Amino acid sequence: MSFKARIFIVDDEASLRRALRRLLVGEGYEVECFGGAEEFLARLTDQDRGCLLLDIAMPGMDGFELLRRAGPRAKAIPAVLMTGHGDDSTSDRAREAGAVRLLQKPFTRDVLLSAIQEALARAA
Repeated sequence: MSFKARIFIVDDEASLRRALRRLLVGEGYEVECFGGAEEFLARLTDQDRGCLLLDIAMPGMDGFELLRRAGPRAKAIPAVLMTGHGDDSTSDRAREAGAVRLLQKPFTRDVLLSAIQEALARAA
């Protein structure tokens, strides 16, 4: 990889952000956490590279709207979407939004790491 692997976690659940951060830092990734879509969009630049680990259902702006608004600025940050309430319709919307994968919460460490590696390969 020609860039430092950075994972951007956007989820309104603080305990999940902390757990994901701890796991991913332990795997050697740089991690930035955000409690909501607006916070992430305010921080996002065209130079950011890595993987976006994004909850779909959040208060205010949801994950799909975040991806729409991020547009070209997030082109080098492929998204792995997370949901606690997925169905075929959600899966279809995730694909249409360009997500690498949709993970159903709770997911295993191996499933998460595989999805992140796939996203980082796409970003590279």
